Amino acid sequence: MNMKRMIFVVEGDTEQAFVGNIIVPYFFEKFQFSNVSCYKIKHSGGGISKYSHIRKDLVNSINESDSVVTTMA
Repeated sequence: MNMKRMIFVVEGDTEQAFVGNIIVPYFFEKFQFSNVSCYKIKHSGGGISKYSHIRKDLVNSINESDSVVTTMA
């Protein structure tokens, strides 16, 4: 069985904490993902980073056969 990686793209600190404290432990226990990662895309006030800054990383992650990508923004 091929283990999947779960990648969360979140907006800020609150979403990152929620994923780290609630979602990650649940996914490891219930679905045995090999890796659950969380990337914060908002680093200062005024909204998320420009899409052009994160596009390459998102597209590369989405195209990996062993990864699942979702957002919380």
